Amino acid sequence: MPYDRQPIGCKWIFKRKLNPDGSVARYKARLVAKGFSQKFGVDYDETYAPVAKLTSIRTLLSIGASCDLLIHQMDVKTAFLNGNLNEEIYMTVPEGIDAATSSNSVCKLNRTLYGLKQSPRMWNQKIDNFLLHEQGFTRLNSDHGTYIRRSNQSLAIIALYVDDLLILTDSLETMTTLKLNLSQTFAMTDCGEIHHFLGIKITRDRNKRTITLDQGHYIDQILTRFNMTNCKPVATPLDASIQLKITEDAEITDVTLYQQIVGSAMYLMIATRPDIAATISIISQFTSKPTRDHHHAAKHLLHYLKGTRNYKLHLGCQDDSDLSLIGYSDANWGGDVNT
Repeated sequence: MPYDRQPIGCKWIFKRKLNPDGSVARYKARLVAKGFSQKFGVDYDETYAPVAKLTSIRTLLSIGASCDLLIHQMDVKTAFLNGNLNEEIYMTVPEGIDAATSSNSVCKLNRTLYGLKQSPRMWNQKIDNFLLHEQGFTRLNSDHGTYIRRSNQSLAIIALYVDDLLILTDSLETMTTLKLNLSQTFAMTDCGEIHHFLGIKITRDRNKRTITLDQGHYIDQILTRFNMTNCKPVATPLDASIQLKITEDAEITDVTLYQQIVGSAMYLMIATRPDIAATISIISQFTSKPTRDHHHAAKHLLHYLKGTRNYKLHLGCQDDSDLSLIGYSDANWGGDVNT
């Protein structure tokens, strides 16, 4: 170990990856670096990495269903291990691995690890360079997580969300070639036609050219996490008879619990449940100093989710004349690629 440097620690993380129905898909073990001990300007610099907007993902799913495009999913295995490090970083020897003869032995990292602050950015730069310069894609100015490649013969669209790829093409040949190119560069898992993406269950009806998004399982996880599985359903997401406000002399209750409830429901709102947007916008104003009334409002939202867990979001259109509204006709991309 160089005398003027300090190594960062590491830890083994064990977790279960679940199927959409909640059953165990596989058991995972991952070595994670303790990035919280990194020093800015020494161990890392920039950390930002873009992901596809959920708005873009819903739009692409709707376009794919309406225009009868192929919609598949691929997952990058250990994506962050593909990134190249620009900084000189040392890490302690992982538990379970015999160290060298010297007690001062450390690991020098050549690639990024999960847990490092710059890992998401370096992985994004790696796949971004591959898609732009080797595969001929164009990145949308409006969403840097969405890529498109079009010609007279084929159309391909990729929405990138960290290590999950949503792929749309207009032919099986284009899809097969694109998957082969990705698999030759990165270790990939081919998930086939899309059924489950970012915790969202996706059901497609090709006859009606529609797609249904469902987060019922995610709602069950929220209710279980906050011990609300047996709560009584209510008809509205917010009690209109109660006016929430900031009261200076009111007792501040569990801030962390309140923030967790709001944050969990916020992802649900952004993904598939716009009906709770107004409620989230109100209760999220009190996350710094929540009182008992604010907690009751947050739990009232969970009661509402209990009764509406089977709500689904429907995308697509059944009439060819509707395709002009989204700039499509006969599955051909229309309009400016950067809009």
